[in-house]
Amino acid sequence: NGKRHGIVTTIFPDGTKYIGRLDKNYKKYGHGTYIRIDGHKYVGQFKNDLYHGEGTLILASGEKYVGQFKNDLYHGEGTLILPSGEKYVGQFKNNRRNGEGTNFFLSGDKYSGQWKNDERNGEGTSFYQSGDKYSGQWKNDKMHGHGTHILTNGEKYIGQYKNHKCSGKGTSILSNGDKYI
Repeated sequence: NGKRHGIVTTIFPDGTKYIGRLDKNYKKYGHGTYIRIDGHKYVGQFKNDLYHGEGTLILASGEKYVGQFKNDLYHGEGTLILPSGEKYVGQFKNNRRNGEGTNFFLSGDKYSGQWKNDERNGEGTSFYQSGDKYSGQWKNDKMHGHGTHILTNGEKYIGQYKNHKCSGKGTSILSNGDKYI
């Protein structure tokens, strides 16, 4: 058909550059490097012209993702570093944090546990920059369900949470050992 295929270096009219394999239909596949003039750069596996498999993507915004892709989306195990410095290491599904993972927030807080659609959902533990710690259930990015909150002053609450607040049955233990049920 007159089109180049195999390992090629292609520079498109807009300045975009691709180095890698093209199939007979002129689609990217296998390992390659794709660079746009705005700073967007991908080095990794392609399938049917899409990021697919292991790869590293650096966006013009400074966002960086290293991990697995499926049909151009973060999907599988990976590490995401945002321009703010926030970092997530764990599982992704369709470009969102999903499954098990650890998020290191810019504030110094850290959450390790279950995620669903980019929100803390399920079991997980937050370690706060203040020294406080919450371990328990989360729903829609909020403490929700049974959990234990330990404060740096030694006080502890064990019980139910609803929408990030103590709610229902629980036990407060003060630093002097006094208990309130």
